[in-house]
Amino acid sequence: CFEVLPAKWGKHRRIFDGCQDSWSQLLEQEAPDEARRSSLAGEQNAEAGRRASLTSRMPVPDAPPFFGLRLGDLHELVHSNWDWFQESRWNKFANRNVRKTMYDVCPELIIPATTCQERIVTLRKEDMGKLRSRLQDPEGIFVSDSDLTLHSQTSTVRLGGVDVPTGLTVHGKLRRGGAIRRRYWALGAARSEQWRTLECHGREISPLEAVAPIPSDLPGEGDAIGEASDRVWTAGDLQEGDTIVLRRGIKYIDMVAGEGPNLPIDSFASHFWGEE
Repeated sequence: CFEVLPAKWGKHRRIFDGCQDSWSQLLEQEAPDEARRSSLAGEQNAEAGRRASLTSRMPVPDAPPFFGLRLGDLHELVHSNWDWFQESRWNKFANRNVRKTMYDVCPELIIPATTCQERIVTLRKEDMGKLRSRLQDPEGIFVSDSDLTLHSQTSTVRLGGVDVPTGLTVHGKLRRGGAIRRRYWALGAARSEQWRTLECHGREISPLEAVAPIPSDLPGEGDAIGEASDRVWTAGDLQEGDTIVLRRGIKYIDMVAGEGPNLPIDSFASHFWGEE
């Protein structure tokens, strides 16, 4: 796989694209004469023909449709949370207050809106041996070491003395002074008001004070309650005594589509994840 690219006047560069070797294999040579140019062009045309012939014989699977939000859905998300979007937050990397970005929108707005089910448990000593991937240990309860979704042959998993439904995923560690989803947790048992899911999405109808009460003896300091991070990354991050939040939810696009169809994307606007 060679590609001829123009470089300086009177020269060209042939760059090996890394099919078997690294990008560091780079060759330069003086520009060829007209005869060499003609021969090179013929070789390229022949190679292009061979590739086209090969490609035409290769089966191409049908790509799944790619769905996206309607512009009206995006406007509704912004305007229904307008005051929140106007607030700035402290960014420890920039060392100053900055505007909200998608790194704030996802944990603070999308996760609460798409939640269908939630549990809160405090891990005990007897739980620790189960907090492993089923790929590593048949007795483990997680899908993998990085996917902390409960996976079991039974409908529930016993954690912290509580029967937690299979299919819920560990999201965060709840504590006093936690910075994530404080506005959500400030609502207490009424936090399900931020859920926008319906029974048709699999939303649990049991009141949260009955199935997921907030413990009174949370670790940490301060009056504000929140999750310590936007997610727990691996099973190794979990320790005895941690109060963890487990959730099950749906995709935002499935929620806003309602009973109507998801519409395939016919145009795409690129985005920038930074402050601007």
